Amino acid sequence: MSIHDKLHHLKMLTTTLLNKAHNEGLRGAINWADLKVVDVRFSVGIDNDSLYQIYIEEVAPDEYELHKYLYDNIPYDDIEIHTEW
Repeated sequence: MSIHDKLHHLKMLTTTLLNKAHNEGLRGAINWADLKVVDVRFSVGIDNDSLYQIYIEEVAPDEYELHKYLYDNIPYDDIEIHTEW
């Protein structure tokens, strides 16, 4: 899978998981009405390590339960979740 394809795949997968979390009744500092994945980025560090960063709006930055839910359900180790209001 190309980097570009994985970016799109991660956006779709994360959106699906957000909907699933809502349907399962996950609670927390989350504005479910306006919740969305706003960006997915591929990042390469100075030591040539790389990861995919997923940016989600309408969630408190410290919303541990949603972060845990996504990390537990996204089948990749090279991701980082960012949430913001």
